[in-house]
Amino acid sequence: MNIRKYLGLERRRFTRHPASVEVEFHVWDAVAEQPRTGKVRGRLTDISLNGACLQTNHTLIEGHHLLLDNDLEGNTPLVLSLPAEGEGAAWTLQAQVIWYNRGAAERKYQFDVGLQFVTLTAEQRQHLEALCKSPASP
Repeated sequence: MNIRKYLGLERRRFTRHPASVEVEFHVWDAVAEQPRTGKVRGRLTDISLNGACLQTNHTLIEGHHLLLDNDLEGNTPLVLSLPAEGEGAAWTLQAQVIWYNRGAAERKYQFDVGLQFVTLTAEQRQHLEALCKSPASP
């Protein structure tokens, strides 16, 4: 057993930065190149160049469970729509669901969903770097 995992120590390669970014997301079919579901809302609460924590009230979207229907070969990622920076255009990211937990009952979103970003373009990486450097919104 990995001693870092056993001790509960951080295993991420990239530092997570606090965030408060409202997003919409849906399940994407990468083979058919079309959405599998409609969009639902959530919030990114921390982010890195490799992944993020998404809070949402939806682990089941139109019959697709975010973890159980998650294809590890990358054929069913989530597509997140992030708001524009300043006066720029909104942008998207693809991510695989790695884990999820139920959060505290009294908060706006009841589930925490761990994401790992996939197939990042240079432009998406630049957006992520800017987001990681910006101060977290209250």
